[in-house]
Amino acid sequence: MEKIRFNDDKKHEQIQLAQLTLQGMHCSACAVRIEKSLSKQPGVMEAAVSFPYRTAWIKYNKQLSDHQTLKNSVHKLGFAAKDQQSLLQSMLQEKKWLFVRLIASLLLSVPLLVGMIFHFPLLYPIAAHIPVFILQPGTQLVLAFILQFIVAMPFYFGAFHAVKQRKANMDVLVVLGTGTAFLYSHYLVFKQGLVLSKFELMTGSPLFFETSAAVITAILFGKYLELSASIKAMETSDMLQEKALLIAKVHRDDQWIDVHSQFLRKNERVLIQAGDTVAADGFVLEGEASVNEALLTGESIARAKTAGDKVYAGTICTSGTLTYETQYAGHNSFAAQIEELARESQLSKTTIERMADQIAAYFVPVIIIIAIGTFIGNIVLGAGDLGESLQRMIAVLLAACPCAVGLAAPLSIVISSGHLRKRGILVKEGGALERLSKIDTWIVDKTGTLTRGTPELTHVQSWNLNWTKEELVASAAAVEELSNHPLALAIRSKAIELGKTYKQAANITIAPHGGVKGYIKGCSFVIGNLNYMSIEGVSVPERAQAYAHKAEADGHTVLYVGNSRQLAAIFLFRDELRGDAKEVLEAMQSAQIDTILATGDQAAAARSVAEELSIKQFFSCQTAVSKLELVQKFKAEGKRVVMTGDGWNDSPALAAATVGIAMGNGAGAALNAGHIVLLHGKLQAMLDLLSTSKRTLANIRQNFLFAMIYNISIIPLAVSGLLHPWMAGTAMALSSVSVVSNALRLKYKLEKGKEGRMNAVGA
Repeated sequence: MEKIRFNDDKKHEQIQLAQLTLQGMHCSACAVRIEKSLSKQPGVMEAAVSFPYRTAWIKYNKQLSDHQTLKNSVHKLGFAAKDQQSLLQSMLQEKKWLFVRLIASLLLSVPLLVGMIFHFPLLYPIAAHIPVFILQPGTQLVLAFILQFIVAMPFYFGAFHAVKQRKANMDVLVVLGTGTAFLYSHYLVFKQGLVLSKFELMTGSPLFFETSAAVITAILFGKYLELSASIKAMETSDMLQEKALLIAKVHRDDQWIDVHSQFLRKNERVLIQAGDTVAADGFVLEGEASVNEALLTGESIARAKTAGDKVYAGTICTSGTLTYETQYAGHNSFAAQIEELARESQLSKTTIERMADQIAAYFVPVIIIIAIGTFIGNIVLGAGDLGESLQRMIAVLLAACPCAVGLAAPLSIVISSGHLRKRGILVKEGGALERLSKIDTWIVDKTGTLTRGTPELTHVQSWNLNWTKEELVASAAAVEELSNHPLALAIRSKAIELGKTYKQAANITIAPHGGVKGYIKGCSFVIGNLNYMSIEGVSVPERAQAYAHKAEADGHTVLYVGNSRQLAAIFLFRDELRGDAKEVLEAMQSAQIDTILATGDQAAAARSVAEELSIKQFFSCQTAVSKLELVQKFKAEGKRVVMTGDGWNDSPALAAATVGIAMGNGAGAALNAGHIVLLHGKLQAMLDLLSTSKRTLANIRQNFLFAMIYNISIIPLAVSGLLHPWMAGTAMALSSVSVVSNALRLKYKLEKGKEGRMNAVGA
């Protein structure tokens, strides 16, 4: 707790955190431009933009800037910025608009694609069965104009602002490639005429409107698939559900009144009872209660709270009553700061699309220089007239347009993400697959991740021969009937499993300091820890205490059962390992991936699990902050860290890790922060992920290689005039076909290669 620095209230009043929903971003480079622009605005202290979440967070001084100024700075870049709203609604609106553009592009592309028959003489007979007006240059020009400058206009806006910022992104590539094909075809239309006879159509120069149409449609389709996947991720992780305001019972003006948690002040007295959620951080003044702090620690065992103990906002009182004095509330609460840590860590993530943008940043300017040089060189050297020189320049642009580069990563990501989705693995960020293939360190939570997350009564050690083990469990279940403590639930579950019925216990009393008491047939029954046994006057032999201490050292949780002030039994509980935990750990170790256990549980339990799974390094008593610091420490050492967890307290570490993998049975915050979610909560899916990530990265590298080699190898042919524009357009299409074909090969390999799961390193 002492490691968190809380903000000064007066200073905080001057600082505002604005959250803007963004529309119009096409890639991670767009997010980078917006982030840099916002960071330069007066009064802005920090700015971060997430492309996957289409959101901007800006921390600014309200005396130097305001909300509208920040929105205007985004609008000047050519993007839409709206006040904080439902992210899901915003993405659904963007998806709807993108769908309209995609359908329009498809409808306009069909008649343009028909014009391809004039590129291939063998297809001329088909022209006789097609209405002449569709093939007329004038008709094709009108359709292509609508597609190029209305449907595809957002690409032009994006390219304009990218160039204005001295950047080259995928929008620039799209505009160059499709624009060149359109302009050249436009030139041919007015050279040959708007209306031609069938003979003239077959003997004239073929048009290339279909080239730009096919590229625009393909890119829109890829973006639609990507956005659909993002929306699915949001819906699955319940990211957008808002928490209801807590009502706290506060002592004001000599009376207890109900106050919304957001209006709590420092140093106020608050009363909480069983079932209440703690509304603010504070210190207990009086009373006793058991408080479930799984929100912070990830452990389901409730902790006893008495005068002087600390309580935290968001934790739940399971039994008892106490009064506490508020210390931190609202944005200063421990829970709020953990939430902030998770969000800030998430902001720094990038996607694999950045690779294509980096290539474009260098490739596009070089190609433009080569194309212009070709045009000027032809004229200066007299290698051709103005028309021929123009054709060579256009051929260079068409041949080198790296549209296949833009398809290289998204196609593979969509295919692998779809494959994983069918196997219950949700990839929320495509770039996570690329990063996952390079990880060398695995930090894993214990409770709910390596273990099932719920304790079970595994052994009953009887210390009274008058009772059978079955009778002891049944009697304990009767006394624990009113308790919702995880250990009480485990006792009742074991009683049901044994098929034993039990009479209702009388005068049940739940003690907040670690026990419960009741009467069965007039005899007292007490269940609890060693301290509670002492309070109730139950004699516990030293031999029994030694037995319990050894069991605790082996990772068990211990409860003593007393009957008529004599020890009757010792119950041992254990949160059992998942059935696939050992197999997964062995596979990780054989893959040379260092495995580290980080848990909020005590050292004995952590050591027991670590020894059972042959984990050499473990950290116990970990809080949300210490887990985050652990991830940051290993990353600072140059490690590529994957973090797996299921608790709310894991969310900052999940977000900060190179890749965060959330168990689907875990808390909502963990699902939100994780880059990947295991929907079925099976740890064995880690092996599927590793194998798929390595195969996906290999496929993407192959796609980039095919695209670059294909395009670069034909540039000399275009420069020399051996490659006509229609050939260049065909070559560009073929390069895209090679990439698509290789990406489809990945799909076949993933579906067929299920046996490769265990060979994650060599996949």
